[in-house]
Order: sequence, then structure tokens, then C-alpha cells
Amino acid sequence: MSRLPVSQRRTAGASQFPRASETKPGPRRPGLSGAEKSARPCGRFPPPGTDDARTRVLALWVGIGLVSLGDYHDARAFLCQALDLATASGNIRAVIATELNLGDAYRYAGEAETADVLYRKALNTARSRHPELVDFALQHFGKHLMEQGDLVPARAHLREAWRLRIAKGDTGLIESTQAALDRVELLIGQAATGTAAPAAGDAEATQWSKRWTS
Repeated sequence: MSRLPVSQRRTAGASQFPRASETKPGPRRPGLSGAEKSARPCGRFPPPGTDDARTRVLALWVGIGLVSLGDYHDARAFLCQALDLATASGNIRAVIATELNLGDAYRYAGEAETADVLYRKALNTARSRHPELVDFALQHFGKHLMEQGDLVPARAHLREAWRLRIAKGDTGLIESTQAALDRVELLIGQAATGTAAPAAGDAEATQWSKRWTS
């Protein structure tokens, strides 16, 4: 088998990829500002032709990733898109999961009231429609209540989540809830002895909470 000389192989390989000067920007969508356009250097989201189900999943995971990066504003935009698509499709399980993630985005951004509404709705729907998700809703809502200083109801929610997870037998989930329970018990003990506890929305408490999301 004949082989190209090295110089020709380099040229052949390079020709597969356009140089920067040869690429052309995609069409600008109406209504996008310059800042929005620069924030989307790879074109539209989702790519043209993507079906709604795939778009929902992509938006969900992009939103979750942005929450982990602390970009709560953009995270909410993607998670709201995912929630709208889940609702439109009648996928109640996806609605519950997305409401919990969207609640986290609002909670970490310091918008506790909106987070509270989302968590309560997700928990109520899980109890009536998808009991396999109740422990997740209890975990998210219990941690939210703990961060807001509602320690007794927080402990009740987390204890219920712990019992459900013991029944499931998932070690990772059990450890996550046990860590949250240990934290709330510590805070209750501090409150009983008059020891100062972190205030609602305290940065240290929020950082701790992010380590145990599930």
C-alpha cells in the first residue's frame, strides 16, 4: 500500500477541517442581543431538527450543569424550558424531577419563596403520581427547610426520606440523607443550647448543602 509523503499527509489531514477564516457564522436569530449572540458561539440550542423529547433532556442537563457552576440565571432559563416541554408532553415523572432541579436553582440563588413553591408542588405530585420519587422530593425539600431554619419539619421530611431509602437499599442515597439528618440534628442541638447556628441562606450552609444534592 502506497503512503503519502509526510508533507502531503499533513496537508490532507488539515484539509478535513476548515480554517477559522473559512468558517461563517450562522444566521442571527431575531431578538438576540450582541451579548446573547456571543454567549452562543456554537449556534442555536437545540440544534435544528432536534425533537422535543431530546430537547427536554438536553435542556435539563445543561441547566443542572449551570447550577453546579453557580450560573443560576441561565440555569433557570434552561430548566424552565425543560419543565415546559415535560408539562406539554404529559411526562409527569419528568415534571417532578425538573421542578426539583429548578427549585435548587432558585434556592441557591437566594429566592427561597419560589423554591418552596416548586418543592411543595413536586412533593405533592410525587406522592399522588410517582411514589418512587417521593424520597428525592423529601430530600430536596427537607434541606431547603433546614437552610431556612425550619428545623423540626426539615427533620421530619429527612427522616421520612431516610426510611424510604432504607427500603430501597441504595447505599449512596442512604448516606446522602444520613448526612443531611446529622446536619439538622446538629443544628437542633445548637438551637437547644443557645449556640449560634448559620442564618438562613448562610454561605457555609449552602456550600454544605450542595455536596448532598440527591
